[in-house]
Amino acid sequence: ISSWPVVQNSRENGALFYLEGIWGKMKRIQRIIDSRGQRANELFENTKTFREKSGLFSIEIPEKWNVISEEGASGRQIAKVVIESPSFSERREGGYVFYDDGAQLSVQVVQGEEASAKLSDGGHGLMLVSKRNAEAAGQSTEYHIIKEDAVKAGEIFDAHILRGGKTYNVRLVDNPIAFTGGEYSFQEILRSLKLEDKK
Repeated sequence: ISSWPVVQNSRENGALFYLEGIWGKMKRIQRIIDSRGQRANELFENTKTFREKSGLFSIEIPEKWNVISEEGASGRQIAKVVIESPSFSERREGGYVFYDDGAQLSVQVVQGEEASAKLSDGGHGLMLVSKRNAEAAGQSTEYHIIKEDAVKAGEIFDAHILRGGKTYNVRLVDNPIAFTGGEYSFQEILRSLKLEDKK
């Protein structure tokens, strides 16, 4: 009985140290989240406008991102552009894809309204991880986070916008461990998307 205050004090100190440890971990996690959010925001402090060469669409992209390729008509495809952040890198080994760093954006315009674009899962089926709301081309839309079997490192965001008898497929791939602003970048690019409605 005489030792009870000592035991109680020890337990209280232990609980205090435990709670302080949890609080410290929570603060460190919050600092990481805030830091990632800040880095993502900084991507769009300085932007430039990319206009598809035939005038089908325009988007705002981070100033340091580069246009890698711009294709014209091929089959049902009307146009396709690929844009990358400076640090983007990928590997293909044994039939698998590894997105190691940075982000790659592609926008493909095809003739006709693709049936899969009208489905709630975007036609991805079991590859769909989740879907979220966003604004694109002045209207509310959904975008998808998907997981392809061939992609062993990285994440994929995509959206399908129907307008003027065409389907605009917008996709961004990245590695969330190395590039923390992927989803934010995708949302901002969708928000900036402007479409020309000519048929």
